[in-house]
Amino acid sequence: MPELTPELSTFENIDIQKALKHIKKADKRFTPIIKAIPAFEIKPNNTNSLFTALIESIIYQQLTAKAAETIYKRVLRLFSNSSQVLPLDVIRASEEELRAAGLSRNKAIAIKDLAEFALAQKLPDENKIKQMTNEEIIETLTQIKGIGRWTVEMILIFRLGRADVTSLKDYGLQKGLALLSGNYPTLPSISEFREQSEKWKPYRSIATWYLWRVADSYNATNKK
Repeated sequence: MPELTPELSTFENIDIQKALKHIKKADKRFTPIIKAIPAFEIKPNNTNSLFTALIESIIYQQLTAKAAETIYKRVLRLFSNSSQVLPLDVIRASEEELRAAGLSRNKAIAIKDLAEFALAQKLPDENKIKQMTNEEIIETLTQIKGIGRWTVEMILIFRLGRADVTSLKDYGLQKGLALLSGNYPTLPSISEFREQSEKWKPYRSIATWYLWRVADSYNATNKK
């Protein structure tokens, strides 16, 4: 399958082995970690609608995975336990009902704002979003209360499977890059991270995945 332009390319339409070779050549620090973990694996979760995926992303912000999963399941139960939430259902739900499911007031407000955004037909449909660049998607979705750049970057990587995305303010990535560079515990500045990530284009999502693995490996071997 021919590769799309970097701004639209996904894991499905790039040559992963070519991408790994490019990253190793562009930034030799990745060679040992790619050798240790040769099987890059991100399987985008596109079973949920974008609307439902955004609700899930809002819920997961600043929570442990276990706590967020519990709250997410409670929210789904508000809507007949459906795996797909509809904007009108959210509008009809009271803030008290959302709070009772475990949402903070700010997250309840954010989900309501998302529903209004969708009902106003401002939320791109599946066909349109495939034609939008990463920055266009970020610009569109960050208009919603409670949706910041980091949240959209995670949607781009894990929901849409975009191949050329990183997240400069993600602590795990900053830590992974510092470890890879031998500078930990000193973390890279945003400008340093941005400059170094330029070398990984047009496969920044893949380099990003490996930085998370570096941080995960360190965390696993340095548990207190």
